[in-house]
Amino acid sequence: MTDQWRALESNPDVLTGFSRKVGVSNDYQFHDVFGLDEELLMMIPQPSHAVILLFPGAEREQATDAAAADNTGPFFLYQVKGLGNACGTIAAIHAIANSEARASLAPSSTLDAYLKACEGMGPEKRGQRLLGDEDIRKAHDAQASEGQTSSEGADGEVDYHFVCFVHSNATLFELDGLKAAPIARGTTNAEDLLKDAAKAIQQHHIAKKPDMVSFAVLSLGPSEG
Repeated sequence: MTDQWRALESNPDVLTGFSRKVGVSNDYQFHDVFGLDEELLMMIPQPSHAVILLFPGAEREQATDAAAADNTGPFFLYQVKGLGNACGTIAAIHAIANSEARASLAPSSTLDAYLKACEGMGPEKRGQRLLGDEDIRKAHDAQASEGQTSSEGADGEVDYHFVCFVHSNATLFELDGLKAAPIARGTTNAEDLLKDAAKAIQQHHIAKKPDMVSFAVLSLGPSEG
C-alpha cells in the first residue's frame, strides 16, 4: 500500500462499489445525473439522498475547531493533507453519513465503526482518524483500481475535486473537505434536495466558471432492479 491516496473516478459504479465495501446495503446506489435541467433531473431515481459534484480546481482552507462542538449540523470531516486524493471517498462518506443510507450500514461494518469512532470529534480529528483507517483505505484503493480512466498527473496530483450536497435541518449544505466547515446553500427538504442542489451547483460553481464543461454530478438514491 502506497502513502498516496489515489483519485477515484466520477463513476457511479466506483462509488457504489465503495459504499458496498464499507457496509451500505444493496438498497442504495449512486446514479449519473446527465444534466441540471428539470426535465433531466426527473429521470433520476427518487428520492435523492445526497448529491456529489466533481469540478475542476479547489482551494484549501485551514481547519479550525469552529465546527467541532456543533452536533446539530451535518456530519463533516476535513481532508487533512495526508489524505492526498481522497476527496471522492470523503464525498461518498459525507453522502452516506448524512442520509438514510447510514441506517442501512451493517453493525460493526467498516463505515459504521468509523462513524461511531468519530462521535464527539471535530472535523480535523475525523480527517486524521480516516487517514489511519486501514479498512476504509483498502476499500478506497480497491475502487481506485476499478476506474476506466485516470485523472492523475505524473506527480500524482489531480485538477478535479469532489464535494457533496446534503439536507440537514431544512438546510442545503455543501460539504467540501478542503473547507473549514459546512457551507449553507439555502433551504431545502428531503423531496427537493436534488433540485435545490442543482440550483446551488449552477449558482455557486458553473456561473462562476461559465466555460466549465468538465464537471460531473452523481446522486445517491434507491437501487434499480
